[in-house]
Amino acid sequence: MCDMLKSFLESQLFGIIVGAILSAGFTWFIEWRKSAKDQKFHLRENRENTYLEILDVLMLCDKYCRSKKELNKYRNKFNNLQAKMMLYAPKEIYDKYYKLINAINRSYEKNKDKNITSNENSDKIEKFSNELRKNLNVKGEI
Repeated sequence: MCDMLKSFLESQLFGIIVGAILSAGFTWFIEWRKSAKDQKFHLRENRENTYLEILDVLMLCDKYCRSKKELNKYRNKFNNLQAKMMLYAPKEIYDKYYKLINAINRSYEKNKDKNITSNENSDKIEKFSNELRKNLNVKGEI
């Protein structure tokens, strides 16, 4: 039995089997790493697009609150963004977004009679956009 095992371990067939197993293992590992990398890239890409839509909705909100125009466009974008926010935005960004939307609306409601400049809210939007950039690991600020 030992001679038979020894001759098998020294045979070419054993080398072929070990080579095939190692090759399959390395191939699986490389594909697994590639898949994980592709998933991260896909998530980042969708998160970037969602963040761009967030900024678009915030600017539309500010514009709507100032001029009371484009309400339907604002509502449609706001409603369409909800599912993407729930799927791609972290909870902290999600919460800050709603606080900022409410702050923009309140700033115009409190000052209905006064003429508000857009700088007051654009500074808040700019600060929020820097947080979005930081969340995406983009260097620098606006």
